[in-house]
Amino acid sequence: MEQEQLLSVILNEKQPYFKLQESEVSKKVTIHWIELINGSSLNHYPALTLTVLNEETLFSWSDELINYLDPVQTQMARLNKIFPVNGHLTIGITAHNELFSFEIKIFYQTLPVCTN
Repeated sequence: MEQEQLLSVILNEKQPYFKLQESEVSKKVTIHWIELINGSSLNHYPALTLTVLNEETLFSWSDELINYLDPVQTQMARLNKIFPVNGHLTIGITAHNELFSFEIKIFYQTLPVCTN
């Protein structure tokens, strides 16, 4: 079984989301962790929320990053959550209409779905 590569994407207030497209087979994505690039603690940004949306299946998940705070490396949120990708999946960061700048790096992997 081939190990999928760890990928990352940077999101900020001007580009707060990205989309993953379903390739030839259904896939899953694991969001491992999210990190504030400036090194600040997520405690300073309690409104930052990760949202995952699949419009095709009407699947939606959302939670504040502070709920996944790493107790030692407080600039990181450790999620290790798996989401299905059917059609496409939109992954984004919102700040509940609070006005502040942020730059976040999301670390994720795409995984094939077993069809056995």
